[in-house]
Amino acid sequence: MDKQLNQVAEFHRKIGETVAESSKLLQHDAEIDANLARSLRQVLGAFNRGDNPRTQLTRRALMAVEELAEWIEAHNDDDVVAAADAWADRMYVLLGDAVASGMPAEPLLDEVHRSNMTKVTANEQTGKGTKAGTFRPPDLEGILQTAAKQSSGTCMHCVSVAWLVGAGQGVQCRHPLNAQHDGTWMMIPNRDHCCDHFEAKTEAPNNSESE
Repeated sequence: MDKQLNQVAEFHRKIGETVAESSKLLQHDAEIDANLARSLRQVLGAFNRGDNPRTQLTRRALMAVEELAEWIEAHNDDDVVAAADAWADRMYVLLGDAVASGMPAEPLLDEVHRSNMTKVTANEQTGKGTKAGTFRPPDLEGILQTAAKQSSGTCMHCVSVAWLVGAGQGVQCRHPLNAQHDGTWMMIPNRDHCCDHFEAKTEAPNNSESE
């Protein structure tokens, strides 16, 4: 994560935003930020009722809102330890979004950083870098396409010693690279996680026939 932190620090310095050398609370206003935290808590209360249906996206979004509220409240309490806890939880949820959705996190961040470095001075109201004539948008679609091509290769399961497990167990790998000479596929034991080329085994392959 040091690489990404250094990239963001580089961007902050370019647009004139804060880069702190040690842990501290952000500049804040008790009244303004208390109202913001209260509004976030109201959102949580509205959607956290037991009778509300929840999608995977809804659940993860509510986690992010809750941690953001805690981040703000820690500042209002002048509690840097609580702020550190809230920051770490926010980051964990964000990384969890990448894991849950299969986003290629590092290349996406690298590409966004490349694009951000073509922005200029931060907007005083929003703190965001300003897009000017030098701005070059990120090619996120290209990153996703590259990641999709890479994921079509043989996954970690395919190089596992678990291939030694006999037919009749686990799941079949339907990736073409794993087809045996007789056209059948090798078997691996049941796993909680597998790539898109795996499917539940319905019957053992007939690797050899004898009369």
